[in-house]
Amino acid sequence: MFYQLKLAEPSDKSRLIEFVEAAGSNAEGIEEKMDQFVMMTDADKRIAACIGLEIFGECGLLRTLVVSDKLDQAYILSLFQSIHEVGRKKKLKNYYLVAGGQGSTEFLEVIGFKRTSKADLPEEMLASKHIQSSLKAEGSVIMVKNT
Repeated sequence: MFYQLKLAEPSDKSRLIEFVEAAGSNAEGIEEKMDQFVMMTDADKRIAACIGLEIFGECGLLRTLVVSDKLDQAYILSLFQSIHEVGRKKKLKNYYLVAGGQGSTEFLEVIGFKRTSKADLPEEMLASKHIQSSLKAEGSVIMVKNT
């Protein structure tokens, strides 16, 4: 199957929010940050994955990673590379995320993320509604990748 990566556009808003909500993820804030979301679509233009980026000074919070069960890790890696490129253009130095589950943390460690603590989060990021709700999930782990 052929998949294409693209930066989300205003015309993608409703289908991106629908995709995220159908997966049971938090779609809050997507509308305001459309230009900071990367989508992966199939040949029929259906969304197969997405990831977002919230910017806090020189730091980025990766959020709303939603991946179709059809995709393997190679596609997920290309999604991370694409959002990293978005952050590079915005001159970000660190990327943070909240991971859940052993399988995801192992994958993230392979691609350069390290576990960190809540105390290491930038103050303004710690105040983010997305971070606050993500950290309430049982087994959540904060991870960081320095560039």
